[in-house]
Amino acid sequence: PQDLTDRQREILTVLASVPHLGLRDLLARLSDPPAERTLRDDLGVLKRLGLVRKAGRARATVWLLDRGQVWTHSRNRGLFADSRRS
Repeated sequence: PQDLTDRQREILTVLASVPHLGLRDLLARLSDPPAERTLRDDLGVLKRLGLVRKAGRARATVWLLDRGQVWTHSRNRGLFADSRRS
């Protein structure tokens, strides 16, 4: 599996704390918000990895965790999908 960046891990942590977020709301909750295009790219990577999914279309699109994953939290890594247990 691909290693996640710190920002991608933070995105997963934010999405774990809120049921679903639109792109701008997600940007507002990140500690060091990237450009909108960069966030879209990160979400695309997380989606291809099966960690997040999107619901809705266009401006009504929201992002949420893919609850089919087994999630683990560690002090060093934060929240992550544990592929050993899924």
